[in-house]
Amino acid sequence: MLLFISFFFNLGLLDKIGAQMAMPLPSISNTPVVRITFPNNFDNISLTAPLNISGISSDNEMTDCKVSIIVNNIKPYQEVVALGKKGMSDYSNWSFTPDSNYTNLNQGSNKLTSKISCIGNSGSTLNSTKWYSVNVTGIRYLYPSISNNTGFNLPASRNSNKILPQATTIEQIAPQPDNSTE
Repeated sequence: MLLFISFFFNLGLLDKIGAQMAMPLPSISNTPVVRITFPNNFDNISLTAPLNISGISSDNEMTDCKVSIIVNNIKPYQEVVALGKKGMSDYSNWSFTPDSNYTNLNQGSNKLTSKISCIGNSGSTLNSTKWYSVNVTGIRYLYPSISNNTGFNLPASRNSNKILPQATTIEQIAPQPDNSTE
């Protein structure tokens, strides 16, 4: 087909017969990408401190993308705050802090899902949408630590993927007999 059109184009016949070739609409050259960078998959998250979710995306000045997030599949998606160097529409870096007006994390399993939606250069068609999720565990009582960005951690030691309780030694001192003479 292309050879056939090329042949007539080279002869100038397409102009003479008024034929028009449909040109494809411009589109995003790369598939968009979005990632949650904090918290990490399988992190323990304090339910008593605010959680600041942060992430990155492939959005840049050449794309028209928006990033949003849902917690535990509770819709609608919530718009995140764009933190990229190019301003309010640069979602290359972003953050979101859920509040009670939207939803709270649950004690136990929670799923955080980020979504990037990009519009074609024509502005009218949705070209691509991608998602990225992490699973975290909401813990009511975490103790202060310097081990992660939340400032909290379980009183436990990590051994590969297992959480092992810390050993606590309790010593009881038996009362000593009174050998003094009064």
